[in-house]
Amino acid sequence: YLRQQVSAGNGVAIVEERFHNRPDMHFMDVHGESMEPTYKDGQKILVQLFQQRVTFGENHIPMEVVKAMIPENTVIIYERNEEGLSMKRVKYEKGSGKEAWYLKLTADNEEWAREVKFKRIVRKTDNFIIYGKVLS
Repeated sequence: YLRQQVSAGNGVAIVEERFHNRPDMHFMDVHGESMEPTYKDGQKILVQLFQQRVTFGENHIPMEVVKAMIPENTVIIYERNEEGLSMKRVKYEKGSGKEAWYLKLTADNEEWAREVKFKRIVRKTDNFIIYGKVLS
């Protein structure tokens, strides 16, 4: 959604007009503490959604393509095992054997990650979808 006001009187200035013609740009509300202090609960973030989701699975995308779209340390918007949208910072790790590479998700709030025993590793075979990345 856009943080835009509508007046029932004399009108208000148009805010963030430049995003009106960019269907890939969206504002989202942050919920939770996992990305503090970088992103706080209740804060609004600007997200760029990909035209085509990055889906892990049997027909996985090569690491070079994923890295070009999502550089290391980017905060991504993703869904894991149909549990709803989340955001975490992404790192790339080399694997062994059939697991030539995998993603490592990190929470900026390490204390939160320890408390909830956050599962950091995402393998190519996991049910994992990346919808976009946080721009600001």
